[in-house]
Amino acid sequence: IVTLLSIAFGIGVLVSYAYVTKAAWDAIFGVRTGLLFILVYCGCAFFGAWTDQVTSLWALVDISLACMVVLNLLGIVYLLPVLRHGFKSKKDEDEKAWFFDACLICFRFGLYGAGCT
Repeated sequence: IVTLLSIAFGIGVLVSYAYVTKAAWDAIFGVRTGLLFILVYCGCAFFGAWTDQVTSLWALVDISLACMVVLNLLGIVYLLPVLRHGFKSKKDEDEKAWFFDACLICFRFGLYGAGCT
């Protein structure tokens, strides 16, 4: 029964990740490259199941996560002027409401210590 549950869990994870990554792929590359996504995704799934060296797979995961962190940090730095402008306009409207909204945003995005503590 453990084997069947493990297989069902693995298939569920593959399908859900395929759905999420397909949506991201379509947003980046367009809908016309859907067949290429299917080939790349199936190739990666096959390679991941076929390889015996799990350490190399974890190294690839670490590299991809590091790239995503860098891209997210660049996006945050790029959008800082927009946030500053939004906070200034909100602050001019109502001082108490601005502080509450700023604290809510800090709490939601984990920006503790940004004037909200």
